[in-house]
Amino acid sequence: MLIRLLTAILIAATVTAPAHAATPVEASASFAQDLLHVPTYVVEGEVDFEDTTDDQTKITGHFTQGYTQPNVEDYKWVLVNDAGKVVVDLTPDIRAIAEIAPPEVGEFQFTYKTKVKDLLGLDFVVCQIVELAGLKPCFELGRAKIYKDR
Repeated sequence: MLIRLLTAILIAATVTAPAHAATPVEASASFAQDLLHVPTYVVEGEVDFEDTTDDQTKITGHFTQGYTQPNVEDYKWVLVNDAGKVVVDLTPDIRAIAEIAPPEVGEFQFTYKTKVKDLLGLDFVVCQIVELAGLKPCFELGRAKIYKDR
């Protein structure tokens, strides 16, 4: 009798419980050359962001134009808010796996410890570090807003 009751409860819970499987959020940042923009944007490419099941973000990307030096240490990849503050520095992650064959960066993929929703609306900025008179400023090569895919 107890087994029948437990089975009935289990079946009722299974039938009446709505499925709440979260739909993963996907977003992207699309880079396009803009030679009229100041600073001139020379980077072309796409970076995609997708929620994983363990509350991280899978970041996949590639660039087809805009890189002049093969050394990954010459570049930075950061996410910037509307106030211009760097809120996420992806440089170490991308440097660890990126392969640059000017003018391209081959496809890369890694996970980052946040959800996609926390990255929406940020600007993905690519810049090149250039040594000038002992200083190492980072010149912006491209900027793209991270938008949710529809």
